[in-house]
Amino acid sequence: IVNNGTLSGGGDFPALSGVNGKLEFTESSLRAQNVNAQIYGGPAQFNLASGKDGLLHVVAQGRMTDSGIRQATALPLADKLHGAADWNGEINLRKRQAEMVITSSLVGLSSSLPPPFDKSATDTLPLRIEKKLQGAQQDVINLSLDGILNAKLLRQERGGVMQTERGEINLGGNAELPAQPGVILRGNITHFDVDQWQTLI
Repeated sequence: IVNNGTLSGGGDFPALSGVNGKLEFTESSLRAQNVNAQIYGGPAQFNLASGKDGLLHVVAQGRMTDSGIRQATALPLADKLHGAADWNGEINLRKRQAEMVITSSLVGLSSSLPPPFDKSATDTLPLRIEKKLQGAQQDVINLSLDGILNAKLLRQERGGVMQTERGEINLGGNAELPAQPGVILRGNITHFDVDQWQTLI
């Protein structure tokens, strides 16, 4: 049984605090149900179970807050987000490598970002973030925001840190990986104020 424990993060994973729950160990397996924790200042609950070949499967749900988002990113645009929203996640871990899918309706979170990324707290704006391994030292991040924005980024590990090698951010369309290094921004949008965005990124 873990009471008010902590779990250090690493890579794409945040540190966990206030961990409470029961972990069941055997010589060949690990299992836990309804473990509670704090992630970036918001509550979360997860179940986990080990499988074949060292695979650890985690199903999680929680609530992200505006302060937690600001903690997770140093970008000024996080200051334009207010409130909190529920999220769901599924993670597969093997040998310190992970594949994951995180989704949220973003209901409860308001945004005063420039259009088309402004929203009230009651608006639904489905968010999906997916990470897939491409090899021992590569992964691909896919992000979609209700058809408004799609991104696909190929990352390469260098010196223990994942760095974006190439990718595309597409407004209103589907993103594809470019053949050349670098990140391409393209798409079709009715209004885009460059001056507003320059202060936010």
